[in-house]
Parts: sequence; C-alpha cells; structure tokens
Amino acid sequence: MEYIIDKLNYGHLFKLVLGLGNLNYEQIKYIIQIYSNTKMDIIDLPCDQRAIDLVFETLKNKNFNIENFVYCLSFALNDDKHNMCAFVNNQKCKKCYKCLKYCPQKAIYIKEKNVLIDSNKCIGCQKCKCKAISYKNKFSISEFDAVKLANKNNINIIELHASISKTKTIKKTFDNLNTHFDGIISVCFSREYLSENKLLKLTEYFIKKRQNKPLIIQADGFSMSGGDNNYFSTLNAVSCSQLFQKYLKLPCFYLFISGGTNEKTAQLASLSNIKYTGITVGSYARKIIENVNMDTAIINAKRLVELCKS
Repeated sequence: MEYIIDKLNYGHLFKLVLGLGNLNYEQIKYIIQIYSNTKMDIIDLPCDQRAIDLVFETLKNKNFNIENFVYCLSFALNDDKHNMCAFVNNQKCKKCYKCLKYCPQKAIYIKEKNVLIDSNKCIGCQKCKCKAISYKNKFSISEFDAVKLANKNNINIIELHASISKTKTIKKTFDNLNTHFDGIISVCFSREYLSENKLLKLTEYFIKKRQNKPLIIQADGFSMSGGDNNYFSTLNAVSCSQLFQKYLKLPCFYLFISGGTNEKTAQLASLSNIKYTGITVGSYARKIIENVNMDTAIINAKRLVELCKS
C-alpha cells in the first residue's frame, strides 16, 4: 500500500482503462500486450475474474512482475453509463446500419439482415443511439462483490462509477465501501446528472467519511467520449477537474482527469493550472492501437503515455 501512496504523491500518473463493461477478452489481451511496453502506472480492471486472470497472465508471459503495476477494480451503480449495454428492437430498426459505423468496440453486427449486439464487447458508450436501440443495466455487481474480488486478487484500489442522479444511493454505496474495504477508494462522477453544487457536497461528504484515508476523485468529463485528439474533445474533462480544485482544499484527495482524455489533456490541464495526480485514458487509448501493426501500435501507445505523464 505504501508503494501505491508514494506513486500517487509523486503525481502525473497514467491510468489505462480496459473498459468497465469490456469482456472482449481478445481485445483486453491485445491492449495489455501493447501498453505493457509503455510507462503506464495503473491498470483499471473490470469486475470479472477471467479478465483479471487474463491481464495477470499476459503480463507474466511478457516476463513482467505483476507487482510492478498498480491495479484498480471498477464497478458502476445501476443506470451509470459504464454499467449499460445496448439492445436492438429489430421491429423498429430501419436497417440503415449506421450504428455499425459508430460503435468503437465493433460490438454491433448483422445476421440475416438483423442488427445484433455482442454484450461482451459493448461498453455502454451510447454512441450508437437511435430509436431502435435502448440501454439496460449489464451487471448486477454490488460493492460487496467488488470488495471480495479485490481482496481475492490483492487489488488495492476500488473505483465506484457514480454518474447518476440518486445521491442517497451514491452515499450508501460509498459508506459500505468505506466500512468494508481497507484499500483506496476512488469515485468517478461528472456533471452529466448532478449539479456542480451537488458534486461538491458529495465530495465533501466523501472526504469527511474517509478522514485521513486516501481518496481518489476521478473527474469524468463526458464518459467514454474520447476519440478525437483535440482540445475541444478533452475540454470538459479538464473543466470538470477544475471544479474540484477550485472549491475543495487539496490535497485532501488525489485528482484524476477522465472522460474525453487524449494527447492534449496534460497540456490543457497545465495551461489551466490543474494540480492533477493522473490522467485516465480508455476510449482514446484503445482507438490509437486499432487497425495498425504492432510496432505502430506500440509507438502510438508510448507517445500517449509520455504526453499524459509530462
């Protein structure tokens, strides 16, 4: 645990997100094969034993000591986008097939002219949104399930994705984590469903409950919106981070930037005087290693990590 705290105190860390709802094991293995060649610090894992085993196995096969990396186990509350999966009503579907183009996970496919979705690949990003597609909760994982899984695999960080409007549910889940988990708690939420005032009140509540225990606040700009490598795409992530820094006394907690992060995030955060601990990248990290050979993928991944840590 002290090793992790030292890392957090050092700051400017890179956190790789495999995708909370991502059970595409082939993709997970490839991501780890590529990013293990970089100076990444934290690997964000879905609450799935097979995915966890695959990450550890892939690192060991590349002759890495798995203890060289920090691991974070993520789960989401019901109705948080990270816990959603797309479903198609083919009676409403116009067979335009535009959704195939929009899906970054290639989770949508056609069979006998019908549009189908591979739930193992779908991460709930909702980029395929149309009248024929709806979204339902994908997992029924509780905070107690997450604690058991984290303890079983010696994972020292649990992240709660709480971008929902129900503040009582958020508080209750956080309280249970705080009581039953001895490691570091991270909370990821945004302004998408809560006002700035409610976000700040919640964060003050978390800090008070944690007392002197380490707390990570992951300021989520627009969840899973990373894709374009420009300032506009990452603007909301930096702006959301600025909200916490401006109104709350640092360093009561560690601040991570996420949601639309890319190669421009660190530069924009620096220009905005954000005293962040790390940058979390998921969608963009996966995008830049797709449809290229392995050498190019490694080059792209190294560039992203270096720019985020600069």
